[in-house]
Order: sequence, then C-alpha cells, then structure tokens
Amino acid sequence: MNAEISLEEFGKCIAVLISGMGKPMSREQIAVYHQMLKDLPIESLQLAIKRALCEHEFATIPSIAAIRRLATEQADSGWALACQKVTRAAKIAFYQPDKVRDFLDQRTLDALESIGGISRLHDLDGENRGTFTAQFRSAYEALERTEATARLRTGIEAPKRDSIEARAVSGLAGRLGVE
Repeated sequence: MNAEISLEEFGKCIAVLISGMGKPMSREQIAVYHQMLKDLPIESLQLAIKRALCEHEFATIPSIAAIRRLATEQADSGWALACQKVTRAAKIAFYQPDKVRDFLDQRTLDALESIGGISRLHDLDGENRGTFTAQFRSAYEALERTEATARLRTGIEAPKRDSIEARAVSGLAGRLGVE
C-alpha cells in the first residue's frame, strides 16, 4: 500500500495548480482536495496537475474528479510519454537546437513535424501550451492508429518498449543537464 501524500507535498502540488490557473483556493478547499486525493501516488498527482494545466480548457481550478481522472488514467500512454520528451526537448532546443532531433524518437518527431515542426517548441513556454498539447496528442495518436492498422494488415508485431530506450533517453538528458 502506498503511503498517503503529506499535506506539505500536497501543498506544493496545489501551489503549482493555483499559480498556473491564476485562481485562489481557500484553506478549506485545499483541505478537502487533500482529503480526497491523498491516496494517490505523488508522481501521479504531479502528472495530473501538469496535465490539468495543459489540458483544462477554462481558467478555473479543476474538480477533484477531474484531477483524480487525470491521475489514474494510463500515465504511461504513448502520447503522454512523448509529450514529456517534447517538453524536455524544448528545454534542450533553447540551449542546443542541433541536439533536439537526437533526443526524440521517430514517431514523436513525425507527430511534431505534422503540427509545424521543431520551431513550434517555443509554444510550450507561452499561452499556446494547451493548444500545442492538444494538437500534438491528436497527431501522435493518429500516427499510433495508422501504425497499429498497418501492423494488423501485415501481421507484424509491434516492438515492445524496454528499459533500454528509457535508460538511453535518461542518460542523454543527464548529459545535457536536463531533468
């Protein structure tokens, strides 16, 4: 059983949400949100907060149900992992633009190219982040569907993800000084 999220850790997550949405929350509201969400793994809550900031359409604090849904959806879906890579690539692009292509896998690059290319990475720093994320998700999932259909037609099994790719990406990010 996972340990519950402490009020201090939860407060840091909620501070990010409040800052990003630009809306205040009372202590009572924060206490209720903590009570209802403290059973989640901290990593899932942090990802849910990031996703809420990227995907929530209105400048309001998302409901407890919305945050829980975001936290419990398959956090390691292909597009979500690719979006994390793109976010890291945007940081790299600022300092070493020639290294970005080395950091991204082919499907992620293809999805990024279909919505305007690497030059769109600057959209991750502005108010267009939500639009960029939605466009990227749509493009990435369309590529996944196309590849899945092609595999079904040809009978070729999809390569399984293994920890080698994750270690390679992590190692490259570490060498470039990106988290």
